[in-house]
Amino acid sequence: MTSLDELQWTFLTALVNEIKPPQTFLMDTLFGNHEAVSTDAIEIGTLRGDRSMAPFVMKGAEGIMVPGLGSDAILVKAPHMRIKKPFTLSSLLFTRTAGGDPIHLTSGQTQIPAVQAHIARDSQRMVDMVRNSEEYLASMAITGVIAYTMEADGAAFQIAFAKDALNTVVLTGADLWTASTSNPASDVLDAKRRLSDVVGLAPTDAIMGASAADAFLNNERVRQDLLTVNKITTGDMTIVSQFNEQGVIFLGTYAGINWWEYSRSINVPGLGLTPLIRDKFVEFVNRSPASDFVTYYGPIVDMDAFEAGGIVSERFSKSWKENDPSVQVQLIESNPLPCLRRPNAIYSLQVVA
Repeated sequence: MTSLDELQWTFLTALVNEIKPPQTFLMDTLFGNHEAVSTDAIEIGTLRGDRSMAPFVMKGAEGIMVPGLGSDAILVKAPHMRIKKPFTLSSLLFTRTAGGDPIHLTSGQTQIPAVQAHIARDSQRMVDMVRNSEEYLASMAITGVIAYTMEADGAAFQIAFAKDALNTVVLTGADLWTASTSNPASDVLDAKRRLSDVVGLAPTDAIMGASAADAFLNNERVRQDLLTVNKITTGDMTIVSQFNEQGVIFLGTYAGINWWEYSRSINVPGLGLTPLIRDKFVEFVNRSPASDFVTYYGPIVDMDAFEAGGIVSERFSKSWKENDPSVQVQLIESNPLPCLRRPNAIYSLQVVA
């Protein structure tokens, strides 16, 4: 004789929350300035002028003609995200979820609160997916190029910022931080010189992938610098910090810069798990408002939003009912573009082969 599973005695445990929170470290740290716009095309304009000095002439002589400021612009479109999820009332009402819902309802009890909680969780999940996509775009932006593929038809898109080739350096041979002959302090000074020269800013933070962080912490020259008491302030590192829920750990200060390891990955459709910071790289950034990093949000492409006068928005959400079969569909749209208005405020350094 067999018994129905529904009639077997079970011990009901509390629901374990293994829902991973969204990644927002780069968006919060570098691209916290948000601006929603009403046009599909976004122009990123730049005025340029070198440090030329005025020439000297003899008194009474004719003036010398000098060039004015240069300008250029790139025209881009924000990536488009539009996701939806159906909620079927029959499955929500009559299918018990794991962990906390009653097995048997008694007089006066109802499953409505559990159904509402389930819908809220799935709705939040959709928002978290959008936020993860924003973080992925931000991680590409700091490299100078945003490149992505459309999930529906495989069409590929690329947005290239005007990050100078000299702002990306690849160390080789004896200079690699895994080599005993390397000198990270000299490489940090090169980063400071470059940012000072091209944008007049100083790097405030260094964000590392996992392999780069290992090479940095294990580098003997770095250890000697931190242990040496002299007139050159190198700062101090710490090994007592913990990774926070964002997957970032603050390692301390060195050469006047805050050092972070950000080794989290995101599951990218078609690519699988993808590191947000390139594993072998250190990204030197200036996180002050002077860097002029911004997240633009393109207009909402939806008739309901248009009729309500709400196309200028960071996100748009709506839901509607399908009569037969009876389904409630929820939709979220967002068109974010993390933008490097001053792309040379980031200096990328590959320190591991």
